[in-house]
Amino acid sequence: MNIGKIEKEIICSVKDSSLTSAKIFLVKLLDPYKRGTGKYIVAVENKLSLGIGDLVLTVAGGSARRIKGNEKMPINGGISAKIESINIKDG
Repeated sequence: MNIGKIEKEIICSVKDSSLTSAKIFLVKLLDPYKRGTGKYIVAVENKLSLGIGDLVLTVAGGSARRIKGNEKMPINGGISAKIESINIKDG
């Protein structure tokens, strides 16, 4: 799992029919302090009603296809949750 922030929505007018109800986002990966890592992933969001600016948990590979509703989608990145807060106690 990775922490990320939805940066852009990717619009595809022609896509696999299994992706019809899904939104495709460009997600900027973050460290636990919400600082950018310089890496991005493309991730699918299917039923969470998320949008640009939301903090999210992303999963990759087979885990992305285990999210309810994504089982038959040809994807490698998925959004599994919206992050409300990150509680870190420094030492």
